[in-house]
Amino acid sequence: MGAGYNSNLGTAKVFVINLLDCSTMYTFGDNDTFSQRGSLSFFDSSPLVDADTDTLIYPGENGILYLIKLNTAYNQTAGTLSIAPGRTVKWRYSGARSNTQNYWLGMEDSAAVYKSHLFIADNGGHLMCLNLNTLHLVWVQDILDDSNSTPVLSVENERLYLYVSTSFHLGWRSSGTAPVPIWKIDAETGEILWQTEYECHSEEGVSGGVQSTIATGTNSLSDYIYVTVSKTENNAAGVLACLKKDSGEIAWEHKAGYAWSSPVCVYNTDGTGKVLYCSSDGNVYLLDGITGQLHSTLSLSEGVIEATPAVYNNCAVVGTRDCKIWGIELG
Repeated sequence: MGAGYNSNLGTAKVFVINLLDCSTMYTFGDNDTFSQRGSLSFFDSSPLVDADTDTLIYPGENGILYLIKLNTAYNQTAGTLSIAPGRTVKWRYSGARSNTQNYWLGMEDSAAVYKSHLFIADNGGHLMCLNLNTLHLVWVQDILDDSNSTPVLSVENERLYLYVSTSFHLGWRSSGTAPVPIWKIDAETGEILWQTEYECHSEEGVSGGVQSTIATGTNSLSDYIYVTVSKTENNAAGVLACLKKDSGEIAWEHKAGYAWSSPVCVYNTDGTGKVLYCSSDGNVYLLDGITGQLHSTLSLSEGVIEATPAVYNNCAVVGTRDCKIWGIELG
């Protein structure tokens, strides 16, 4: 896990934590001289581990992708776990519009990996497809703006697609409002297949647009994707949008406070699905995934809920900005 800001405990870095005893096994990434962003070493991304090669894959806001051989040793009988980090490969890049005044190098979203290819968006408005075996870029697509939206992979009719969106960083494209597209992209070529736009507001430090990860439906919801778009009608408003996968057409919208929380699709045993998401108005909403009908609203907090619920069976767990963690029974 990585720290997103410096603190009085030191410079932000990545921590590898032993879940058996909660000890810190290894740290890296702080003040890395390989970075083209100076001493900045923030890590907002979630890492991946390739089990076959025991390799940690970690994108940083410092503009570096880390590939670290962990050499993990786990003794189930003794209950011991160790790592001995070995070969470390670092990849960096320069973007078409990267500079220190306006657009930045660095990755705040998380990577999606399919076989030997990694897909990630960056602070400078580039969506990149990287071959992990050669560390050569296969394609780059312009996505206009700073992005915190992790690309989502979807195999449809035996072809791989990406769904992704972007934020609206105030002052880059506009000081008022700007269009925020939601894209479906051919993962092999980087070609945009469709885009659906929302006109969004923004404010300094609390960006509008899409700050969340798109949810792709399965089972009864297999024809749809779901995305929270923030600061649509004004700086306090937002929508959960249900879009058709084949065309990008809006099937339905649920309007509430703006949301940075990613929607989560939940399913009954018969495959029928609902959508769960949290909002800046302190509420959790549960809606029918096909019709958008509101089934339930639960007020959790007087402040913003930025987190995405984690769901297991009929239990959802989510943290709130007022320093609480809630367990919610879904019915």
